[in-house]
Amino acid sequence: MVQDLKTQQSNNVVLDLSALGEAANQSINGEQQEKPLLEKPVIATTESCTLRVMTNDLKSNREDPSKKYFNTSFTVETKFTHEGEEVKSLDRYGGLRFYPLMNPDGTVVMNNGQPVLERLWTADGSKDTASAFAKLLYKVQQHDDKVQTFQDFFNFMNEKHQVMIKTEFTSFGGKTTKKQIIQNFI
Repeated sequence: MVQDLKTQQSNNVVLDLSALGEAANQSINGEQQEKPLLEKPVIATTESCTLRVMTNDLKSNREDPSKKYFNTSFTVETKFTHEGEEVKSLDRYGGLRFYPLMNPDGTVVMNNGQPVLERLWTADGSKDTASAFAKLLYKVQQHDDKVQTFQDFFNFMNEKHQVMIKTEFTSFGGKTTKKQIIQNFI
């Protein structure tokens, strides 16, 4: 099952990143920070989240090369106590795709220098092979069944929540990254 959430009003999702200014282009250095190893789930609080669209790398679907998308990086900051010290961790959840509106000639439709969004997409988060973002979306929907659109999801994630986090390791391109991943919402 593929989730293709849309706003309740139309097929388009309005994603206004202009309020972030230059911060939207800032590099995220979460994997460079020293993170403790959490072998068992620990209570944490979500502090903030950011979404960055990787507009420098237009990709094609394997099944249909005419369908073009940009990967996104969704980062969640959590705060928790480990060995008596307060720790903040920035962790990326990959797997959300930004499908831009395309011109008939195959170029991306731009507005004020930014690609125009046609739709967002992520895979079914209930599968073991799902991306970190898809699993996070699934957990949010399990916690709050009112989350039915990406707008609902982003609004939900912009609130502070008590969560259980645990260390997970991901490997991509020969690089292993330690992340504090949300296991569930309390």
